[in-house]
Amino acid sequence: MNTFHDFEQEVLDAIKAINPNVYCIGPLNLLEARVPAHDTSRDLTVSLWKEDPRCFEWLDKQKPGSVVYVNYGSIAKCQQEQVLAHEGVGLFFTHAGWNSTLETVIAGKPVICWPFIAEQSTNSRYLCKVWDVGVRGEIVELIKEMLESERGKERHNKALEWKEKAVAAAQVGGSSYKDFDRLIAEVFRH
Repeated sequence: MNTFHDFEQEVLDAIKAINPNVYCIGPLNLLEARVPAHDTSRDLTVSLWKEDPRCFEWLDKQKPGSVVYVNYGSIAKCQQEQVLAHEGVGLFFTHAGWNSTLETVIAGKPVICWPFIAEQSTNSRYLCKVWDVGVRGEIVELIKEMLESERGKERHNKALEWKEKAVAAAQVGGSSYKDFDRLIAEVFRH
């Protein structure tokens, strides 16, 4: 599963009680960092569009944490992971799809959730109520709260805590790393 144990511990423990062969090997985005720089698989991209560096040139001119990044599945000309990781971005306004959820956790950014369909409402509830890194409601008030208030700072710190846990899970010896080893061993056993 593209998640890590600390992130969804209660749900994963319930699933493992029924079927112990559950492998949490995420966030998968963090695996790319372990691919050697000379490996040609690093050149693969999920976008059909050529990346546009002007986005990052603009971000570089912004104050740290001052940008609200909004992306609702638009045609990407720069990778969302890289935008979220930029120090200029202080807040992510998202539909709360699973990939966006993991990418924001990896980046350590708080979120404003605006779910539309499928798993987005569930992810939004977890981001806001369980992981305490997001909010839902009236947009203008939420942006002010998240960027200017003490509670917004607390959510930002919580987002950074989840980032540390995600990174730790994917590192050598982490829970996702160990589960990946277990999965490979299971595949080769059959």
